[in-house]
Amino acid sequence: MTREFAYPDDVPVLTDGTVTLRAHRDSDIPRIVSNCNDPRTLAWLSLPRPYDETCAREFLATIRQHWCSGKQQFWALDVDGEYAGTINLHHRSPAAGELGYNGHPSVRGRGVMTAAARLVTAYAFDVRHLSTVTWRAGRGNWASRRVAWAAGFTVDGVWPAQSTDGSGNTEDLWIGHLDASAPRGVPAHPWWEPTTLESNSIRLRAWRDDETLQATDDVAQHFVEEMQPAPETYADWLLQRRERMAAGSAVFWCIADSTSDQALGCIQLLHLDAMLTRGSGLLGYWLYPSARGRGVVGEAIELLRPHAFADRSDNSGSTGVGLHRLQAGTDVANRASARVLRRAGFRLAGEEQGVLTYGDRAPTGGRTWELLATDDAAEQRVSPAVVPVLETDRLRLRPWRESDLPGDEDRPDEAAERFMPAGAMPSPQTFGAWLTRQADRRDSGSAISWCIADRDDDRALGNIALFGIGQGTATSAEIGYWLYPSARHAGRLQEALEVAVNYAFSPASHGGAGLTRLHAATDLDNLASQAILRRAGFIRWGTDRRAYTTSSGEFSDGAYFEVLDDDDREAQRAVLPPVLDFPDIRLRPLRATDAERIRQTWADPISKHWLDLPAHPTQQEAAAYIGRKRYVDVPTHGVWWAICLPGSADFAGAVGLQNFTGSGPSTGELGYWLHPEARRRGLASAAAEAAATYGLMPRARGGLGLDRLVLHVADGNAASLRIAQRCGFSTIGRAHNAERLGDGSVVDLLLFERLPVSD
Repeated sequence: MTREFAYPDDVPVLTDGTVTLRAHRDSDIPRIVSNCNDPRTLAWLSLPRPYDETCAREFLATIRQHWCSGKQQFWALDVDGEYAGTINLHHRSPAAGELGYNGHPSVRGRGVMTAAARLVTAYAFDVRHLSTVTWRAGRGNWASRRVAWAAGFTVDGVWPAQSTDGSGNTEDLWIGHLDASAPRGVPAHPWWEPTTLESNSIRLRAWRDDETLQATDDVAQHFVEEMQPAPETYADWLLQRRERMAAGSAVFWCIADSTSDQALGCIQLLHLDAMLTRGSGLLGYWLYPSARGRGVVGEAIELLRPHAFADRSDNSGSTGVGLHRLQAGTDVANRASARVLRRAGFRLAGEEQGVLTYGDRAPTGGRTWELLATDDAAEQRVSPAVVPVLETDRLRLRPWRESDLPGDEDRPDEAAERFMPAGAMPSPQTFGAWLTRQADRRDSGSAISWCIADRDDDRALGNIALFGIGQGTATSAEIGYWLYPSARHAGRLQEALEVAVNYAFSPASHGGAGLTRLHAATDLDNLASQAILRRAGFIRWGTDRRAYTTSSGEFSDGAYFEVLDDDDREAQRAVLPPVLDFPDIRLRPLRATDAERIRQTWADPISKHWLDLPAHPTQQEAAAYIGRKRYVDVPTHGVWWAICLPGSADFAGAVGLQNFTGSGPSTGELGYWLHPEARRRGLASAAAEAAATYGLMPRARGGLGLDRLVLHVADGNAASLRIAQRCGFSTIGRAHNAERLGDGSVVDLLLFERLPVSD
């Protein structure tokens, strides 16, 4: 037979050497009474009021009954031989018990109840062989929660309206548990407390119950919504944040004025308890309207960053949070927040579409930023690029505005779609998104975009931008530009480019960008853009194939230009070849109106036999040829002229000096061809002689100062051979099978040269 439980003799005594748990005694009654009349006890427990000796004796009788029934065990806490409180284990099921406790005011804050909780949970697991012990307390009973936390319990959630407090009011309950397999007697996670951090102007501190709050505004409601409390919601807002700190998931600081201590906003670290990202914290912040525009958030981040990365030496985070990474998230439209993070050294880690939702508003995009403890935050700081106002006689280069919305007449046209990436030139419908992209690039410090505006009426005409600043070399950038269709053909881009280049190369100490290299890329067929670059002193340094995709999805080739700050831009500027008037010939620069005559020449059977020409030449191809040959460009195509009769401007053919080599250069090649109607009139010989004379003439007299001219004639081209002989070229050899003709046959090249005539 099982012996009946004998109270109090069979009550097991539990002790850790300081705290002893024993059976209750009649001698405990006076201190039980004083404890049960304590305001803090009465706030959380439903007890008779007043609580007297009779109530205490009834309580002791109840304890005896529970021990004898085996349903619940009660111990008196004994500290220094004196009653210090009560703790009990209530059996909820064969495998689970519930822990309850109440401490006498004289021992609160000394860790007595935590020691008792550890003794009882050890008894529950080791003696009663329970699987789990649960705990509950009124929501807001922080003393009870801290005891459970220190004993290793975790809080599982809030049980709404499940009890009444000491005044009979309905209250929510915190519920938690501790499993037998979990570590015992030690907290399962930190209980964060905001360490006070201070600078000259702000203080980061804990939020207080009696905080003076300010009104929110539309910006706060749009971007932070429920994060910012109103006076009527503050108590619940503060309770939730304290709960999250107690759960080890977050730390919240009030950003306060260091002089008045008035609350200016909030800064917080979230997601500190996420297992897969342990050691990474999500940074968040908001300010009241009165505190914005003063650098407060940036200063708060500077205070918080070293503390967040400092090692944690205790469970409150008093010395540091021990993180290795900070993460932040912003709405794609929240440029102010993005600027704060860039200035603090955060880098953009990614962008997601439709990831943020605010109530019933449509989802919007979000950006993720990060900063590692090992990063050099000072080196990574980025401030928004400054867009200075630059003026010319006709133009004003200024920042873009929302009021610059283009009209229907300024929609991207065929040329824009052919030579520009999709979306580069905005339409009335895409202007808002385009303007946001420009602002983002400016904020990232990587681009400066100017609106090219009319100086008289400030009307937007186009765009010119320095972008990719610091990419590649630290002081280089790419330059790009465009004009609305209605603003073209008036030399405005050339004017805007000149002032933008001057700003780019001006030292920062003089208000410029302090760059040392500018580069530009164009479609190989965009001859107008290339001419603008050449006239500004850019040099083409290369081309590549299928480098671009047009708006229609077709591939096109690219051409690349550059200019350095110490280049002789005046010497490099593309200029028209000089007009050469001789008694029997006139050579002038090529013109756009020559395109049809050139097309006719290329379509002529004799021309197609001796020259490498398009199979079915078009006027567009002829126009492209003019664009390439119109300006002097010694490194690429050389110097070319239109052949005209004396006193006439009508196109009769083309002659040029090309393929320059040597220093200076010192050698060039002569080339020429005629329109069918101009043949057999001596025009080719006269043009060749005029071009050769100019090429070999010393620079001091206005010529190119070449030391040698060469001429290559396909074997069998009798007309060209006669021209070489008439112009004083000497035969120097033959190159076998060196020339493929238009019909596909291969012939030798006859090689000629001409040297300057000694004075």
